[in-house]
Amino acid sequence: MGFHTRQRRLPAALAAAAVLMTIPVVQRCWASSLESSAVPHQEATAQVAAAPTRPHSNGMEALLRTIRYAEGTWKGGSSAGYRTLYGGGSFNDYTRHPGILVVKYPPSDAAGAYQFKEATWNRVRQFIGLRDFSPVEQDRAAVWLVRRRLSSSQEALIDEGVLTPEAMAQLSPEWAAFPLLSGYSYYGQPVKSHGDLQAFFTRQLDLLGGA
Repeated sequence: MGFHTRQRRLPAALAAAAVLMTIPVVQRCWASSLESSAVPHQEATAQVAAAPTRPHSNGMEALLRTIRYAEGTWKGGSSAGYRTLYGGGSFNDYTRHPGILVVKYPPSDAAGAYQFKEATWNRVRQFIGLRDFSPVEQDRAAVWLVRRRLSSSQEALIDEGVLTPEAMAQLSPEWAAFPLLSGYSYYGQPVKSHGDLQAFFTRQLDLLGGA
């Protein structure tokens, strides 16, 4: 014996109102998703398209080396820096972010030449299509984060071979070892001085043949 449930139909006007009421909810969910990544959708779309082909200057390369120096992963420019875990340990598998939580104060799962946290890495991976955690892809991710943080005027100065305290301050929320204009850390951690970072940047730029 079967039982059939009669479905009640809403009047057309009420049904239309119900659909309209759902639209702001969908928009809010989409907005929240974008806010959690801190990257506007239009900006992200443009950067995804540009990421595989847009080259970077000698100034940007000198900045990447300076970030590694500041984060303690420079290691004389060797590839060992790309295998560095937070706290000084190392990993060997480049297929993905190692995701190893090192229990120090504060605890962190940061890894690689630019000390990416796994959550940050996964966000960038989704935006620019990172294939693995290899040195080439770590560099790509770092350049994307730099361009996301720097104003257009500061990025232009980097390309011209000039690293300013203002640029360091703009990068300090991403890399704790970079100082604010005050010389202190954004996170209250030890930092390199403006002069130290500028001197290292200039040496690397000279080795690269200038801007």
